[in-house]
Amino acid sequence: MPASTPENTAGRFDKMRQSSAVVRFNSGSMLLALSPLLVLFALNRATAQSADLDFAPLRSGQIVVWVSAVPGSYSPGVKTSFARDFPNGELVERAIPTGNFAGQVSARRAQDLAPDIAFIDHYDQVEPLLLASDVWLVWERPRFATNGWWVIFKDTRHLARARAFVRWLAEAPGWQPRAESSSIPAETIKIVERASISALHAWFNGNQPGL
Repeated sequence: MPASTPENTAGRFDKMRQSSAVVRFNSGSMLLALSPLLVLFALNRATAQSADLDFAPLRSGQIVVWVSAVPGSYSPGVKTSFARDFPNGELVERAIPTGNFAGQVSARRAQDLAPDIAFIDHYDQVEPLLLASDVWLVWERPRFATNGWWVIFKDTRHLARARAFVRWLAEAPGWQPRAESSSIPAETIKIVERASISALHAWFNGNQPGL
């Protein structure tokens, strides 16, 4: 057996440090890879529990949408889908001629139903409303074939209904995101789901030892 030398000893320590670093890296990588799954499973559960509350304001009452768009920019499926999803609610669409939308808002408010939401297919008609702080711009991507901008009027008398309508534009009632993978056994998915919910509860409650 060759005698131990300082060089050999240093080489063994280097290999040990490298092996330890690989283990730490692999463990961290596994946690990073699992993190999106953990969050996704927890969000799936939260979505399922709050789905009915999200759309409750639309199940009755009326919401008024002003539409300023050329043919092809706005989908008629918005109105038909709304009637199917909320038979006791009412979606009122008002066609507003394109051009000078901001000027028509003031002129028509006194003559027509006050709008809760608007769809406008030209940004140069949206910008004056934003500069005047009259509206909030909707960032959610709608599932309907529309080409333009949705805005919520800040003076709407039905803010909760308007926000619910925006959520409905992006997600149909009863739709839930699902994580599907044929490479993960069903029992493993259940274990990850339970662990994710427990981890998020511990994180929100500041229980670091519970993580």
